[in-house]
Amino acid sequence: MKNIPGWFPKTNQETLEMLIKKHNVKTVLEIGTFVGLSAVWFAERVERVYTVDPFDAITRIDYLRDEWKQAAKNQFERFIENTKQFGNIVSIVNTSEGAYETMDKEKMFDLIYIDGSHEYEDVKKDIEIWAPHAKLVICGDDYTESWPGVKQAVDECGLNVNKNQRCWFVEKV
Repeated sequence: MKNIPGWFPKTNQETLEMLIKKHNVKTVLEIGTFVGLSAVWFAERVERVYTVDPFDAITRIDYLRDEWKQAAKNQFERFIENTKQFGNIVSIVNTSEGAYETMDKEKMFDLIYIDGSHEYEDVKKDIEIWAPHAKLVICGDDYTESWPGVKQAVDECGLNVNKNQRCWFVEKV
């Protein structure tokens, strides 16, 4: 995988690799992609990756530094550049809720990975609207004390949640 700025810890990769193999995952919906680091990682392992991102990190995220801030200035263009060799990535330029409102309500994905907004209400809404569309696994990043909104939303979601360090996941089968 080439050097793409972003947040995608090794522990998450290990957990996701296990889930992809265990459940023979073919399709992934990724909520929040920044400039494509995790999208590329998924694309190297599954048949089809759908990414949802409004590509507005420069105006929305206040903790960006250095290379990540530079990447966010031209976020969508950087995403396209980083993912152009992968014909199995479909980019949906929208918010999570906006993408949900426009999609076929019968659409299912083997694995849904939530790593968009980290605000409590947004994460809660992401879990509520997308969980029914996860055929095998729904999961996400940042289940840590550093992200109390994520932690609270996951804890309150009412699903049988497993945790592996920062990665949370629910196996539906």
